[in-house]
Amino acid sequence: MKTWSLLVPPRSVLRTYYEAHPEFIVEDGEMVKACEPLDYRVELALNEAILVDVLRSSPACVLDRASFATECTRRSMNVNTFSIYLSYSPVILHLGTDVWSLRGVRVDPAAVEAVREANALRQKEKRVLDHGWAPDGQLWLAARIPAVHDAANLVVSTPGAIRYYLSGRQFDARDEDGVSHGLIRVNNEGASYGFTRFLRQRGADEGDILIAEFDLTKNVALLRLGDDELLEEMSPEA
Repeated sequence: MKTWSLLVPPRSVLRTYYEAHPEFIVEDGEMVKACEPLDYRVELALNEAILVDVLRSSPACVLDRASFATECTRRSMNVNTFSIYLSYSPVILHLGTDVWSLRGVRVDPAAVEAVREANALRQKEKRVLDHGWAPDGQLWLAARIPAVHDAANLVVSTPGAIRYYLSGRQFDARDEDGVSHGLIRVNNEGASYGFTRFLRQRGADEGDILIAEFDLTKNVALLRLGDDELLEEMSPEA
């Protein structure tokens, strides 16, 4: 596939262009703005306008991901669309771990610190519920499906007791009918991901239990959804 290098004109050329253009004003030799005020509800597509509305509704224009997602879904944005736009939208600014704002807005550092402190104090939900060895020698782990806006990008941290067997590997994800759902990858730190396709296909809900059984010789991960009763049957203490 043929590609082209991205060439950006020198600042002096851009300044001359905008100074000559009737739709722009150049202030202090650097700042460029439109001659007429722009309405983001007109200029932006629907989903990006929703992102802006939600952030502007926040007193400090700063939100954590969970709060951000909740308000966007309340405005009828699809949870998967939210995840995509949060990653790639040019109007969104990622200020740090789990802190989001609008690009171009002057944010009070105290507000950012307040969100960070709230995130640190929030009780962490226990995601991995149990793990063990099945009678046929397969390694399994069970994880609780979190809130819907997080399930789209579910990452499960493998427990230390079994991390050695899974880290740095990838497994063909299959369901009980033998249908392939892509790959489950486990990085060197033991974080496993790649469950989204299966969860979407099965319509997983918050609170459901994802059970992954790893065949270490065939590099296959059998995925299924269950409940607490099934987990009790699988648990070594059951």
